[in-house]
Amino acid sequence: MTILPILSVVIPVRTCSPEFYLGRLQLRDHCDLRGTEILLVDDGSPTETAYELHRFCKTRGWRYIRLETSRVPFSLARARNAGLAAVQTSWIFFDDADMVYETAFFSKLHRELTLLHSTPFTFLSLPAVYLSAESSKQVISSRGIDTLLPELLTRLLLEDPRGSDHNHAIQNFAPASAILVMAKETALSVGGYDEGFQGWGGEDRDFIFRLLAANDKLPKPPDFAATRVWNLNDTNEFAGWRALYRLHGDYMARKGYYAFHLYHESNAWRTTEARNRNFERAAFKAHAYADELHGIHQKKPSHEILKHSLLFSIYKDYAVSSPGRSTTKNHTRIMSRLRKLYRDPHAFFRDTRIPYLRSFRHLFAIKENEI
Repeated sequence: MTILPILSVVIPVRTCSPEFYLGRLQLRDHCDLRGTEILLVDDGSPTETAYELHRFCKTRGWRYIRLETSRVPFSLARARNAGLAAVQTSWIFFDDADMVYETAFFSKLHRELTLLHSTPFTFLSLPAVYLSAESSKQVISSRGIDTLLPELLTRLLLEDPRGSDHNHAIQNFAPASAILVMAKETALSVGGYDEGFQGWGGEDRDFIFRLLAANDKLPKPPDFAATRVWNLNDTNEFAGWRALYRLHGDYMARKGYYAFHLYHESNAWRTTEARNRNFERAAFKAHAYADELHGIHQKKPSHEILKHSLLFSIYKDYAVSSPGRSTTKNHTRIMSRLRKLYRDPHAFFRDTRIPYLRSFRHLFAIKENEI
């Protein structure tokens, strides 16, 4: 009996070397995809490559969409929006061609989606394990990650999540990522991805910020519009939108869900200039959106109790007030801001509440390289 899909997985791609991506996409053959459809969105690959991608999809029963965009730069936002417009299922999974999952991942995820309505979350973000070159070779040669999964999860707990020369199996770890799952109507309700972002970076954080801002079930952190640019693993204060974003990834990690990213060299189109420009655009949009909402009566979040939950434990020292703790909290807040000034002065001056200080932000470059 044919099981109708309830979840659509959208994978954007543009390539001149199909064998590289096809070898990675082929790892999904080992996943239980019952009730799941795969939609490959080709954003302007050359005609010969497009033929191979289409044939690859056809033999697997995957859907293939080609965008005639070869004369303009590749756009993740455009490809994802095309997928969003094309899917006919209730749920959408924004994926990446470099990701690999255990066999039972999608079948377990189906059950997880039935629980989403009983949580304060409107979307799920997968924590992402970035594998080393050696680990990636082992996964590819094993034609899947299942046999290596116990060892990789062990190394994840013992190696430096920020990345280190001493790491062997793990390149680094992102507590939350741009691998997102949500109801299709949720993605449409915030307008999808902003295609104004050119080149690499920014479109994911902008989309995630708008999803978070639209969710009135969750308490908003102080300085919600501020982008705190240090490594997400170091985010232990409930302040700025990324602190709220991290909770989404922590929720999935505590339930055993991970996406594993196969190693590859940096793509040439991911330039520092484009990244800085797009991150600045995303930060500007966040502040503009927050200013637009200023003064508008906001519905009191229905899940304030979340601050007393096990999930919220990494933020409890900052979020739960008690007698005698205010001095410690103020000291912590001051030290946090001083660390921000030291680590990324651009973000410090950009996010300050003192208007005239914001003009100094252009004197400093953005250093962040993650969402």
